[in-house]
Amino acid sequence: MKQKTLSFPLRPVDAVVDLPAHNAILCAPAVSFESQMYQYLTNCINNQAITIEYRIILDLLLSSGCRISAIVNQAGLIVRLNGLIVAHETKTKQDIVFRSINFNDYFMQFAGMRYSDLTSYNRYMVYRLFKKYGISAQILDNSKSSVTHLPRHLVGSLTMQSTSDINDVSLVLSHKSIKSSHTYGKAIKK
Repeated sequence: MKQKTLSFPLRPVDAVVDLPAHNAILCAPAVSFESQMYQYLTNCINNQAITIEYRIILDLLLSSGCRISAIVNQAGLIVRLNGLIVAHETKTKQDIVFRSINFNDYFMQFAGMRYSDLTSYNRYMVYRLFKKYGISAQILDNSKSSVTHLPRHLVGSLTMQSTSDINDVSLVLSHKSIKSSHTYGKAIKK
């Protein structure tokens, strides 16, 4: 089984970084739609009206760039002793190692254990809640809006904006083929 360590956009992809690095993306001089959407999603994570489980799911999606299926996987997530979270991507058969952006302290209480509080959720439940809070955007010329996949597109697009290296995008998103990563260099539409 392959394993990779993930860092969020503005750092080398071979090491996990501390939390302040995640906020660097919002300091960019040009305010793109992607950075505005990232800010909106961060505000949703802090919205007390949304249940804690959904806020954690959104945080994990933004922290990792994983597919929703890896976050709500029936096997659960593994929390290492150092607080790093391991999610298994069933599509690529890779383990993705990352640190929660907003709930790192919360996950520390599960250090050395399997975190299975999200296994009762599925992508359709998450889809409905994301739609309710306006978490969706059209990607390129696709007629459908991206909902649960939007955080993954944001991670890919912001990684491409910050590094301009398609190989970094491919590595961060665990693509089997670099051809899959070319979508992320193009704009997300409102």
